[in-house]
Amino acid sequence: MKTSAALLALLAAAAEAWPVEPTPGPTYGKVNSAPFGYTAGSAASIQNLKSKIKNVVWIILENRSFDNILGGVTRPGFDNPINNGAYTNPQNLTNPSLPTWSTGPKDFDSILNDPDHSVTGNNFEFYGSFSPNNAAIANGSLLPALEGFVEKQLISYPTLAPDIAAKQVMNYYDESDIPTIMDIVDEFATFNYWHSCIPGVSLFQ
Repeated sequence: MKTSAALLALLAAAAEAWPVEPTPGPTYGKVNSAPFGYTAGSAASIQNLKSKIKNVVWIILENRSFDNILGGVTRPGFDNPINNGAYTNPQNLTNPSLPTWSTGPKDFDSILNDPDHSVTGNNFEFYGSFSPNNAAIANGSLLPALEGFVEKQLISYPTLAPDIAAKQVMNYYDESDIPTIMDIVDEFATFNYWHSCIPGVSLFQ
């Protein structure tokens, strides 16, 4: 999965950026158009955004990723598998003769075999190694390929069938599975990416 999907602590931020104007007359109910021409991060852009936001809603759901929760949402602009095509992991990083497994809609809600959330487990899932070179990561010469999820699940649960292991770590909800979240998606701005400051075990135990 791509970076937004790999990080297992989910933090979604949503802002009601373009509110309905509660003014009388024929303009009542008209939604403001998004302005253009601002440089990202500029003082003018930030001030414009601040002037449009009425509410900020933080949704905190432990150990979920963008592609797991919103991977099956077909709204325009979503950087996810249903819009961009399936993402694939090899069953084994060092044996190319074994199958590859791709993302798809979930056929179960609760995962019996919890994926590895540890720092070393995330290392393997992201970099294909339990102890990647920190200096190479820091200088940008080693980037996360995000291809170790299926193999790490099979390492953790060696009796699992590979197709089940792949579904547990690669699949996503479709829109019918998450009606409340879909209401939030349709009413608020939704960010394509969110990241954990510590890609490891939960701090809330």
